[in-house]
Amino acid sequence: MNYNQKALEDLKRDYDAGSVRIQLELADQDIRAIISYAAAAKAQLEVIKNTKFRKVVYLGREHFTTRVEFYVGLRLIPDIPGGDRTHYPVLHSRRFKGNERKQAFEYADQLVKEHDAVLEKIGF
Repeated sequence: MNYNQKALEDLKRDYDAGSVRIQLELADQDIRAIISYAAAAKAQLEVIKNTKFRKVVYLGREHFTTRVEFYVGLRLIPDIPGGDRTHYPVLHSRRFKGNERKQAFEYADQLVKEHDAVLEKIGF
């Protein structure tokens, strides 16, 4: 259900008590669902706070029909089983053109040194 201004205006024009009761019950269900979701989100924040992360700098090479591009960034992968298949933060992402290969490698090395990370090459 949508709870925007239009929904409120529609509610004010609804004089069917049964319809309003149904909408109220749906709103109550949504409130319970939102409270449950918020509690789960707070619990997940605590899990994240107590999780160790592996720092991995990725240096990716993509070959397209007419060009090559390099991608560099820092992945903070949770150090848990299957951590690389989770939604994790990626920081300091940059894209380089094919003729900027040297800059891409230098940037990757810089990130490795700055963040005490390991380097992972993809697509080479």
